Amino acid sequence: MRRPFCIYCRGGHHARQARRQVAYVQSTFKRLLEENGIAHSVLRINDTGWDFHVCIVDERWVLRVPRNVKAAAAMQHELRLLKALADKVSFAIPNPYKSGQSQDMPYAIYPFISGRPFRAGDNGLVVAQAINELHHFPVVEAAQLLQSGDAHIEYVEYYRKLRTEASEKVEILLPAELRHQFVHMFDRFLDGVCEFEPTLVHRDLGSEHVLMNQQGSKLVGIIDFGDAVVGDPAIDFVGILITAGPAAAKAAIAAYGKPISWSRVCDYYWLGPVHAILHGIARHDPSEVNEGISGLSTRLNAIAQIN
Repeated sequence: MRRPFCIYCRGGHHARQARRQVAYVQSTFKRLLEENGIAHSVLRINDTGWDFHVCIVDERWVLRVPRNVKAAAAMQHELRLLKALADKVSFAIPNPYKSGQSQDMPYAIYPFISGRPFRAGDNGLVVAQAINELHHFPVVEAAQLLQSGDAHIEYVEYYRKLRTEASEKVEILLPAELRHQFVHMFDRFLDGVCEFEPTLVHRDLGSEHVLMNQQGSKLVGIIDFGDAVVGDPAIDFVGILITAGPAAAKAAIAAYGKPISWSRVCDYYWLGPVHAILHGIARHDPSEVNEGISGLSTRLNAIAQIN
C-alpha cells in the first residue's frame, strides 16, 4: 500500500539538497575569507545554529553569515550593540573586525574567543557577575541601538504572538493532559509577564554561549548576542538552571543582588522547547518536533520540583 505524502518525510532528495547546501556554505566561507585577506588552513564549520552559518577559522577568527532576512537584520542590531558594549563589561564579547556585504550577502568577522562552555560545577557566581554587568548597560541606549520601542509593550507582544502561534501549531500535536497543562501555564505566564524592570538582556545564555576557563573558575567571555533585547532580566538565568540545576541558579540570583522572579525564570525554562517545536515544524523536521514535545513535557513536569 502506498504511504500518504507527509510534509515531515525526508528522502533522498532532502539528503542531496543538504549536501549541496554544505558545499555552498563552505565555498561561501572561503570566498569571504579571501575577499577580506584572511589566510586560512583549517575551517571548522558549525552549522547547528538556527539563525547563522558559523565558521571557526584556525581558532583565530569567527565568520558568521545569517541564514535568512530576519537574522540579517538582527545581525545589524547586534553589531551596533557589540561596539557600544565592549568597553562597558569586564569579560570578552565578540568584537567586530570586519563586516559588510558580498554579493548581497551580509557577513561579520570577529576574533575567536577561546574558552569552553559553562558546565555543572563551574563557578556560577562569576556568571551572575557578568549578567549583572550586562544588565547595567543603559536601557535607553540599548533600545536605540537595537531600534526597539517601549520595552514592556514589545516584549509582552512578542510572547502574545508566540502564544497565538503555539495555539495554532503546537497545541494540536500535544496529548490532551499535556495540552491542558501547557495552556494553563502559558496563560498564567502572560498574566504576569509585564512585571519586570527592563534591562538589556542577552536572551540566549545557554551553556554554549557562556565561555569559561578550563578550570571553570573564571568566565572568559559571552558570545552570540543575536537575540539581545531590552526585556525581563529573569530570562538570563535560565541557562544556569538548565545546566547546573535550581540550587546553582538560585545562588547565582542571590549573588546578582537584585530582585529576580524565580517564577518567571521557571516559565522561561519550560517555554524553551516551544521554540524548538516551532522550529522543527518550520523545517519539516519530525525528530526536532518530537524532541521538543518530549522536552516540554519533561520541563513542565519538573516545575513542581524546582519551584
